[in-house]
Amino acid sequence: MFHNCVWCDTPMQKVSYLEYVKVYPDTDYHHGTNYLLCQTRDKHPTNPPIRRYECREDLGDRNNPRDTTCDIYYVDRLTGKQVLHYDGADPANTNPAYGGISDEEMFSRRGLDYNAEIDITKSVVPIGPGEAERHVLFKKNKLQREQEEADAKDLMELLGDAASNFDFAEYVYGEKNILEPLLEAKGYTHVTFYMIEQDSFGPLIRGCAAIAPDGKRVRFFYG
Repeated sequence: MFHNCVWCDTPMQKVSYLEYVKVYPDTDYHHGTNYLLCQTRDKHPTNPPIRRYECREDLGDRNNPRDTTCDIYYVDRLTGKQVLHYDGADPANTNPAYGGISDEEMFSRRGLDYNAEIDITKSVVPIGPGEAERHVLFKKNKLQREQEEADAKDLMELLGDAASNFDFAEYVYGEKNILEPLLEAKGYTHVTFYMIEQDSFGPLIRGCAAIAPDGKRVRFFYG
């Protein structure tokens, strides 16, 4: 079973590479890849929006374990020029505990809109197949996450006295051996924890995502 089309929500159909390349002629063949096409693609937008700023990575020599290069840079698809560049391997650029800020904040400080869009026909750099579809999914997932975070509940209020032996100083152990089992006992599955806010001493607020008994993804926080 393959996922539905992001444009019309109809099931995608598996096709051969030869059929796929007729629609996306710049696609290279990769063994084992499922090539999927929507059968009602004639109804899709002809000039859909895409992200204006493309994020690229330079990971150096992947075969050299001593090469720690991880350069992150953004290119403006309207002009083809680089607008942002930083060392992704430096915690000072990526970790809030060391003064790092998000890419979106970096853009804002330069007077740029991180979420800006352009018509796909306006790009002066090549656009790979599926770029517009991925952008649609990105926006849908972003809206879904924002709603989940707005509805997030206090995890410790949910678990109550059952979590009284949880020690925040040992949060990694406690999440795996106390909080996760308690959530699973309540019918939650696919439980994951992540950082929301931290300083140089460690976490201040932790987040939790899980699938609720009704099948919906929900989020919690504690700290």
